[in-house]
Amino acid sequence: MLHRLSVATPSAMVNSRQWASEGVPMFSRILHQNLLVTAFSWARLKAPRSVFGALGRLAALAAILLPAGAAAIVTRHDVPDDAFLRKAADLPSYCRIGAPDGGGALIHPAWVITAAHLTPDIKRGHRFWCGAEELQIAEIIIHPLYDEKVGRHDLALLRLKQPSSHVPLTLWRGDGEARHLISIIGHWQGGNGLTGALAKAEKKLKGATNRVSSADDRWLKFVMDAPSDKASTPLEGVSGGGDSGAPAYLIRGGTTYLLGVGSRNSDTNGDGVEQNYGDTDMYVRISSHASWIDRVLQGRETTLSRAMMKHGHLLPWALGAAVLSVLALWSGKLRSRS
Repeated sequence: MLHRLSVATPSAMVNSRQWASEGVPMFSRILHQNLLVTAFSWARLKAPRSVFGALGRLAALAAILLPAGAAAIVTRHDVPDDAFLRKAADLPSYCRIGAPDGGGALIHPAWVITAAHLTPDIKRGHRFWCGAEELQIAEIIIHPLYDEKVGRHDLALLRLKQPSSHVPLTLWRGDGEARHLISIIGHWQGGNGLTGALAKAEKKLKGATNRVSSADDRWLKFVMDAPSDKASTPLEGVSGGGDSGAPAYLIRGGTTYLLGVGSRNSDTNGDGVEQNYGDTDMYVRISSHASWIDRVLQGRETTLSRAMMKHGHLLPWALGAAVLSVLALWSGKLRSRS
């Protein structure tokens, strides 16, 4: 499940193995793809928005005739899938939540973090997998400020019935995420920057990289950059449909840090195609939510603390009203005595 626009794509796509068996020269496929992405990049810079939208749809349609990534994560069109499949081995603590899609990450031997909007499809007792390890949910805790309509604070914590043996990720607590080279991972829809996210879910675990373009109190954002863009990374990618809850992470000094949790995307280029070149991926920023995660994991999350988070902005008004009530009562008593 994702907060994303679904795109119907023909299921009878010709894959790279079919091209090879039919004797289509490799250089011809690469040439066609590069011509398409060059035209696409030119359209982004030069053409009016309406023209760009038409060209974007045309490029996506033409790309259906070209080999595309068959696994999850939308990737560069000019890099073989094997590179993205190998990249996924970075993160053994990645979890397939099975709601029926969705991902998560182990942040404590007894806790997994995921997207709150996945939780309507799971409950206590639900079983899922982290690597080859089957785990079971004992409790689900949703961020008290989660707003389903706009996706704010789209986080949930899953307490496990039995602890996991995998090494958990470490929460990123600092600022400065912008411009960091990060890694992402997913296992649901795939595709490439020309086709966008494909409707068919191949369910193959795949990793990619990107660079955080902006960070605010709620979101980390990064763009699916075309190979011709200076910001593009060697394993450029964004999450595909069905990869909500999956982690954005970086490895530094032997420690794997969790920076974000997949939530939604934005059709930034305005062409109506999901997750093609120019579109933006949006992950919930972990450093802004670390104190809440700490309270839950340390057992300090109470009904009162949740109420304070949700309604704390009303406290000054409530205290003011209480003071006025006391003053009015006291003033009434003085008048009655006189």
